Amino acid sequence: MLSLHQESVVVIIGPPGSGKSKVGNLLAESSGLPLYSTEELTAGNKALTALKAIMHLCGDEGFIMEGMIGYRWLRKQKEMELPCPDIVIQLEASDQEIEDAMASRDKHCNTKLIRKFCAAHEKVLEDFYLLDEERPKVWINGNSTQVAHLIRDSGMEDRS
Repeated sequence: MLSLHQESVVVIIGPPGSGKSKVGNLLAESSGLPLYSTEELTAGNKALTALKAIMHLCGDEGFIMEGMIGYRWLRKQKEMELPCPDIVIQLEASDQEIEDAMASRDKHCNTKLIRKFCAAHEKVLEDFYLLDEERPKVWINGNSTQVAHLIRDSGMEDRS
């Protein structure tokens, strides 16, 4: 059963088109936790500044963060003195879903580059968490439909 409390820190990662916003909104609505989209907080190459801004806004309270810079959160967690997330949701997307998402944003899509970025971070994360004793309590892999069913089946929607 997926259960969140007011101090829960949730990081949602995945390529464009994987449903990070959809899952983030569903979790925020059902839990009452604030949702931060890193797309809105980042401009240019200021990803690490956005992570610090989220931490400043939240203090000791829980939150949900969705976006590709979540990969950096997980990689730079110790270096930046960021908390270990309680839950990491890693979403999948097909090449077509990635291309459609990028087209809807009027952005050029290099699916191979996006896949390479995600794979490189995932490999580092796999190695990092094998060596580190501080790990997220829950790591969920799947597509947005599967995760949405998990949220609905956990009864979280009845709490709002």
